[in-house]
Amino acid sequence: MFPSRLSKSGRGLAGAAVAFTVLCTSGVLLAERGPAQPGPAAAAAPATTIADTEPVDPLGADLKTTVAPAPGQPTAPTASAVTPTTGTMASVTPTATSTPPTTLAPTTVAPTTMALPTTTLPPTTTLPPTTTLPPTTMAPPPTTTLPRPLPPPADPDASEPVVPLGRLALPSLGIDRPLYEGIRLPTFDLGPGHWPGTALPGQQGNMVVGGHRTSANADFRDLDQLAAGDQMIITDTNGNTFIYVVDSTEITGPFSLRVINQTAATTATLFACHPPGQVIERIVVHLTLAA
Repeated sequence: MFPSRLSKSGRGLAGAAVAFTVLCTSGVLLAERGPAQPGPAAAAAPATTIADTEPVDPLGADLKTTVAPAPGQPTAPTASAVTPTTGTMASVTPTATSTPPTTLAPTTVAPTTMALPTTTLPPTTTLPPTTTLPPTTMAPPPTTTLPRPLPPPADPDASEPVVPLGRLALPSLGIDRPLYEGIRLPTFDLGPGHWPGTALPGQQGNMVVGGHRTSANADFRDLDQLAAGDQMIITDTNGNTFIYVVDSTEITGPFSLRVINQTAATTATLFACHPPGQVIERIVVHLTLAA
């Protein structure tokens, strides 16, 4: 019934539905357009319900539409091929705008050179290495044990062993006699005698020798004639010769024992009675070993 009206009306509604479906299905924004306005005949036509709408090929494929009858109308299963009307809708095709990346030219920044203030340091003085000297250990001076004279004999007339020590010569007086150990009178009768305990010939200390001035050989009779610089020559039993030189002469008391004191130098002392033939004094001659 009303095939032509239904067909016209159906085409109008189907066109609007197709347009809406195309918009919704394709996701493309179309220019805003209202649905087709039906004429007076269309307004009087019963409303139709679109039961099913098949998707429309956007490239223009045919669309089959099934129109359901209005309520109270007999069902007329009429199938009509609806040819979509080509409208003047402007379709907006999405354009993918690809903006080429902007390539910035590399910028070369010249390095900034900051001139630093230059400080000129004074030249370094290199000190020579310090040499640590080992501590100086000074050896103590050698301890010299000087001879220790024996005291005068308690009995000067008693005999004693005869011990030869060598020879004694006084060239300025013309004397050259054997030398013995001991100062007792029997020893003096043999020749000049060496005081026991005093320095031996050439030994450090004071070598003391006595003799007669008037009895026996009177070896020291002219002892007072010796002068400074005169020599006395001692030759020991081993043949060693020691020369002493006269320094001075003095007269002392008969018991002056200082004349036998020992000295650090190598010296000699000659003594005898004074004046000759008497024992009230002593004549003493001091000598030093020649260098």
